[in-house]
Amino acid sequence: MRNSILALSAVLLILSASSGGCSSGSDKSAMKSSDSKSSAQLYDKKWMIQDLEGKRVVLPEGGSEMFMQISADGKASGMTGCNNFTGTAKLSGGKITFSPLATTRKMCPEQIMNYEKSFLDAIQKTASYSISGSTLTFKDASGSALATFVSARTMGQ
Repeated sequence: MRNSILALSAVLLILSASSGGCSSGSDKSAMKSSDSKSSAQLYDKKWMIQDLEGKRVVLPEGGSEMFMQISADGKASGMTGCNNFTGTAKLSGGKITFSPLATTRKMCPEQIMNYEKSFLDAIQKTASYSISGSTLTFKDASGSALATFVSARTMGQ
């Protein structure tokens, strides 16, 4: 009898340790599901730049659109207003980081090149993101907004 009680106590102790204490697996599943929903909203859309460093982006004559796209496999690409860029994005729990980006090397008017520099700098400084409706916001490590985008369309449409 004593051996049965010891064996049962050992099994209960092991089960308690493997379940992570008081937290339930359903809490972790709900959190993971929320992260998946947020990243699914991010993927495969054309995100048009709206604001950089808190200022509205208005490209002068001769500038191309400024946008970014991120695919479910992590490929990030877009247009800076002058040059194309490509790289990779890594997402985890509302956090996002980008590899160094490769860009084409066309020269454009100075104002467009200034927007391009600000745009690429913002992407490289991005630590997290949020999506509200059709608006995507990239934030730095302190939570300050770096860039705001609006969803133009879903890719392939």
